[in-house]
Amino acid sequence: MWRDYDEKRDFRRMALDTRIQCKDLASGETFYGHAQDLSSQGLSIDTDREFAPGARLEVRIVPEKALVPPLYAAVEVVRVEPAANGQGYNLGVRILEHKS
Repeated sequence: MWRDYDEKRDFRRMALDTRIQCKDLASGETFYGHAQDLSSQGLSIDTDREFAPGARLEVRIVPEKALVPPLYAAVEVVRVEPAANGQGYNLGVRILEHKS
């Protein structure tokens, strides 16, 4: 099966619909967002906070069921757009480091 050009990644995006805890490393402030999708190199996060590209965050996703381990990572904001629902922002972040 051939993939469209946009999906020629080593790891396809996995759709998510879950709460995500975020920490702004510049201010130390913790806040929550909504994770939309996950790939091997990044995440899409909806939040009410706007960040400039280059901002660094720590993110944590704890699954409701223990079928998969939690995701805890340092990330960098690479894209900021108005959220699709018109409320807040959608952040595209690149995973810099997986933490434990």
